[in-house]
Amino acid sequence: MELVFTQTAMASGITVTTNPDPEQLQSLDVTSWPIWSCEISTFPWTYDEQETCLLLEGDVTV
Repeated sequence: MELVFTQTAMASGITVTTNPDPEQLQSLDVTSWPIWSCEISTFPWTYDEQETCLLLEGDVTV
């Protein structure tokens, strides 16, 4: 199976990367990140700095 790496910049300043390559994941050290989960929810959060997340499954609307 061939992984296809794509990156899309959105008007909101959010960058979505699809199928990141293993080197990129290793450079981010994602194996040390905690796994967080929740039911369908709405969060009125704002961010003062850049945040990176890796979605393992499911959907998100930002």
